[in-house]
Amino acid sequence: PFDDFNYGAGKKKLIHDSMKPVYLVLHGLNGGSHEEYVKDLVKRRRAEGSTVVVLIARGMMDTKMSGWNVFHGARTGDADIAARA
Repeated sequence: PFDDFNYGAGKKKLIHDSMKPVYLVLHGLNGGSHEEYVKDLVKRRRAEGSTVVVLIARGMMDTKMSGWNVFHGARTGDADIAARA
């Protein structure tokens, strides 16, 4: 479902159906949202009306990094913040 606000250029914002689940997808160590298993999960869950969020880990998929706070598999803070949002 979409909301009724016009975001420009005919774009509409998807809204979450509170009766459907929300999926938080965490990719593999060297992956990202471009991975086939991620795209397949997103496609299937969206087809049933669910909301899907894909968290791209710091520095993955050529995201720019600065400073020392890079991806570490044992660090769960980013996933925690995404789940709370």
